[in-house]
Amino acid sequence: MFGWIEICLLSAAAFLFSFRALPYLRSYRPLFGGGGLLLLITAGFPRTGNPLGQFLFGTTGDGLRLPREMFGIVWWILGAWLFKGLFDLLLSTHYR
Repeated sequence: MFGWIEICLLSAAAFLFSFRALPYLRSYRPLFGGGGLLLLITAGFPRTGNPLGQFLFGTTGDGLRLPREMFGIVWWILGAWLFKGLFDLLLSTHYR
C-alpha cells in the first residue's frame, strides 16, 4: 500500500513522537512533536505511488480534494518554526 518513502517517513515520525514521552527530554518536546508532525504531513503528500496522498488531495478522481497550496503553507510555516526552535536551542546551549 505504501512505498518505502512513506514507510520511512512514518517510522521516523513515530520515533520522534516516542521521544516526547521521555521525561528527561521534556524541554525538547515541542521540537520532537513538530518534527513528527512535519514528517506526517510530508508522508501525506500526493506523490506517485502514494495512495493516501492521492486520496487526500483527490488526484485519482475521488477523494477529499484538499488544496495543495494550504499543504505547502502549513509545511513551510512548520518547517520555519522548527528551524527557529533548533536555532534558539543551539544559541541558548552555546551561550550558557
